[in-house]
Amino acid sequence: MPFIAFIMLLCGVLFPVTGKAQIPWTMQTLPRDGSLAKPFYGAGKFFASPTGSWGNLQPTATSTNGITWTITKQPRNFRCIASSGLNHFVGIDMDGYFYSSKDGAAWTRVEAPRAGFVFGLDFSGGRYVGVCAGAVAGSYRYFYSSPDFNSWTFKDLVLPSGYNFFAGFALYGPPIAFGNDVFAVQGYKALVDPENLYDPKTSVFTTDLSQSSNGTQTWTLRIDSAGRVGNAGWSALRYLNNQFILVGWTGVYTSANGMSWKKSASSEGVQLSDVAYGNSTFVAVGPVGSVYTSKDNGVTWIKNTTNVWSNLTGVCFGGGKFICTGPFEGVLKSP
Repeated sequence: MPFIAFIMLLCGVLFPVTGKAQIPWTMQTLPRDGSLAKPFYGAGKFFASPTGSWGNLQPTATSTNGITWTITKQPRNFRCIASSGLNHFVGIDMDGYFYSSKDGAAWTRVEAPRAGFVFGLDFSGGRYVGVCAGAVAGSYRYFYSSPDFNSWTFKDLVLPSGYNFFAGFALYGPPIAFGNDVFAVQGYKALVDPENLYDPKTSVFTTDLSQSSNGTQTWTLRIDSAGRVGNAGWSALRYLNNQFILVGWTGVYTSANGMSWKKSASSEGVQLSDVAYGNSTFVAVGPVGSVYTSKDNGVTWIKNTTNVWSNLTGVCFGGGKFICTGPFEGVLKSP
């Protein structure tokens, strides 16, 4: 075998994943002063919100290509908006009322129970799912839409003794996901160390949609990580490519059914804030311009070269592209 061919073969054996998992990234500077927060995609457009908006959660900027962004005005001061990825959107305003839209611009009030103060909303497993404050101080409810989005169900979110739902997760990624008739939600261990308000551990609980609808359901602890979460708000729980995936300051966990979870060894010590899926690739983002990709369904993760040094707090996929956003004046796009 010629020497050069041997070296190429050796490199392919020793480093088989890096070249395949990395994807090209380009920085798009915004033609305005400011940055965009968490993005999502629907009706052929990317949506994001200027970081100056309340809570960084109200999408007011749109783009069809991820390069040119137009600032739009919403008719309501929305707390959160989610999209099915096609021509359907749901928005919840600051008073907890539901709205529906086909384009993310014109909205119609929906006859649904008032959600109150919402901590997260996402489209997951064919439904819109979210978490909101309960009727009693310190209590929470989770809610979800019917498959046709015409009706909504609210249920108390009561975790096992010693654990609480942590609303801070919603600031970056959704705190709840649904798939395969299973809900998964993030929580934390209640006051353990008097020096801290919570035990810094990532916890995941699941419950089955088929359980009785008496207002309270049994949630089962599935993950109780021993690793520090750091800023516990920097993690996201999603249902993508027919599996649950949790990213945070303890690495990456995946589960096909929500019951048994596997931690990616290659993500050990990696700090991540959000994750998206498209083009047979998972993309996760984190601090200091960190972008990690996986082409084997979340088993192996490779750090990409981005030349961005600001924190990345949101990522989405749509129209064949990934868009990453954060507190910097631009967006990171691939391809």
